[in-house]
Amino acid sequence: MVKRILVVLFTLSWCMWLSAQTLHLKANHPTQYVVKKGDTLWGISAKFLQHPWQWPKLWRSNPQIKNPHLIYPGDELQLSLVNGKPVLSIEKRTVKLSPKVRTSSSHEAIPTVPYSAIKPFLVEHGVFSKTEFNEAPYVVALQEQQLAAAEGNKIYVRRLLAPLHQEYAIYRMGEKYVDPITKENLGYAAIRVGDAKLIESGDPAVLKLVSSGREIVVGDRLFPMPAKDQGASFTIRQPSFEINGQIIAVMNGITQIGQYNVVVINRGSNGGIKKGDVLAVQQQNRVVKDTIDGGKVKIKGDRVGELLIFRVFPRVSYGLVMRATKPIHTLDIVTNMVDKHHLMQAQSSRGPYKK
Repeated sequence: MVKRILVVLFTLSWCMWLSAQTLHLKANHPTQYVVKKGDTLWGISAKFLQHPWQWPKLWRSNPQIKNPHLIYPGDELQLSLVNGKPVLSIEKRTVKLSPKVRTSSSHEAIPTVPYSAIKPFLVEHGVFSKTEFNEAPYVVALQEQQLAAAEGNKIYVRRLLAPLHQEYAIYRMGEKYVDPITKENLGYAAIRVGDAKLIESGDPAVLKLVSSGREIVVGDRLFPMPAKDQGASFTIRQPSFEINGQIIAVMNGITQIGQYNVVVINRGSNGGIKKGDVLAVQQQNRVVKDTIDGGKVKIKGDRVGELLIFRVFPRVSYGLVMRATKPIHTLDIVTNMVDKHHLMQAQSSRGPYKK
């Protein structure tokens, strides 16, 4: 009897795994589509699939085209069946030879998500640890005893005795990110308030503000210029290990979170999160009192949306909400698009993820 039950459970788990891997095409999906300027990879996927996050399984690389995973305006996409499975490939790529030849680059390819939705969070925001903030060079004084400095003004900075760079980004410490379960400090929000260029070494060093989004004040911190914005083109993927996290903050002071809002989750690169990860958003579980038989009953929260990770820090990540069927709130759960039973096969081949 036990053996029979185990066989049934294994069969059910295998069927659930296969179901999770099956592509679900929309009933009214097109068979051809010409990519247009302003399209996104997620938006095109939504024209063909019920679940846009399954895009990598639909896409068929074309070895005759450089960077086949990138799609450009003018590309003609063709949906066909290969061995009974739907695949999408580039049927035709139009390249204009005049007035100049187009060169394929990630900046010309259509983005994965709307660039305008994430741009401010690629260049104007960051996350640093308390130690990084405390040990960073800081503004000790402003030009001519001003209370605030703006573009073109001089600032005086300490802890730049042997500067390794000529240009610096200036940040102001924002809210503290705290893990809702462990209460650990996960880092501090950092708001980029301006950029400065070194004009004289010393203690204090003298720098000139070359740009300022906000007024610079005494106490603001300086860090080396961040890496160049990589844009909004990246590969959509599903983590192959179990993820259980929560939304711990929402950017721009919004209380009810919807499509294209940016949230912060309490999982980062230390926990295996990568740019391009797609996660489900689930309401918090709740406990209700049973007034008939007594005791308490846990009610599992509904799935209310999906988010796509676009920037990762060691202990937190930024995610863009791609779909919201109901308002999303801080402390809602973020987890895998498929439940833990569907991860068994991937984990059996690579082993469980270890932090």
